[in-house]
Amino acid sequence: MDWGTTELKERDNFLDCLRAIAAFLVLAVHAGLLLGGGIGVSIFFCLSGYLITTILLRIDTSSPANIGRIIFRRFMRIWPMMFVQIVAVTILTAIEAPELLADYLRSVPGLLTFTSPANLSYQLSRSILWTLQAEFWFYVFLGVAFLIFGRRSLLAFAFVGITFAWGAKLGFVNLSVYLPMRATILYLDQLMIGVVCAVAVQHDSKRLRRFLGSRSLFLWTPLALITVLSTLKFVGYDRPWFFSSSAAAYLTALMILHQWARPLKGDYEPIATLGRISYSIYLMHGVVYDFVSWHIFPHALQFLFHVGIIILISKVTYRWIELPFVRWSKMAPLKYPG
Repeated sequence: MDWGTTELKERDNFLDCLRAIAAFLVLAVHAGLLLGGGIGVSIFFCLSGYLITTILLRIDTSSPANIGRIIFRRFMRIWPMMFVQIVAVTILTAIEAPELLADYLRSVPGLLTFTSPANLSYQLSRSILWTLQAEFWFYVFLGVAFLIFGRRSLLAFAFVGITFAWGAKLGFVNLSVYLPMRATILYLDQLMIGVVCAVAVQHDSKRLRRFLGSRSLFLWTPLALITVLSTLKFVGYDRPWFFSSSAAAYLTALMILHQWARPLKGDYEPIATLGRISYSIYLMHGVVYDFVSWHIFPHALQFLFHVGIIILISKVTYRWIELPFVRWSKMAPLKYPG
């Protein structure tokens, strides 16, 4: 999930609002207030595909060093905060649930190297890390594809990825041979639809801009449908689940393209601020949900109590962990065409 600062000259607060919505959906689902599973994650994935491709389309992608710097920056965007979360969970597990510590420590090397197969463990703080694994390997594959095939074949590459992902969802691709990258393959279409958005924006078709910009339904209808999807209950990770989560990513793509065609005015605060710290929110909510359980409040008030703690922690970790590593990783500048 590409929550971080990009190479864009100006940050788009609208995209930060989408991140904030995605983070709220994740928090609400894991608190049991909504039933829609990974809808929020699907929004994040689409944004990740869009933003990383936007960066790649602006740089000199014929340079292996450039691609290496991009992958390194993505690694430094994801890994340091994830490492802090893992350390926090290790300490809290040792204090609060020492009987679980040995099992958790066995999973740590795979978590830190993005090589642990996706799982839904009894610890939320561990199980949510599968999304970072999926996203990291996507960055690697996309960067290598840019280097080998060039930007002209990017759209074809994206549609191949979408087709392959749906083959896996429908059971036509045996994923047992692709571990630990199973999650990346299953959700590849959601990441690739963001790639398609970035290519469309770069192409800058006036006809497409007029079509999308003249109809506000491309903003409000997708948002309404995502809200409906977040209320649906699924038995497990079956085809309806994958259809709904992919639909959320495609609906997010429509909102991104509408914003490109007809940008909304305003700074969208304070929602955009929550979007900027959404990576910390995503990681720290698992820690809070696992280890902070006050049952003196009704469930809805307990959710608000947890959210307040998560936001306070996330503001600190964003300021003192996320931003310093992002700035440090950019000390080696990217090369642009010409």
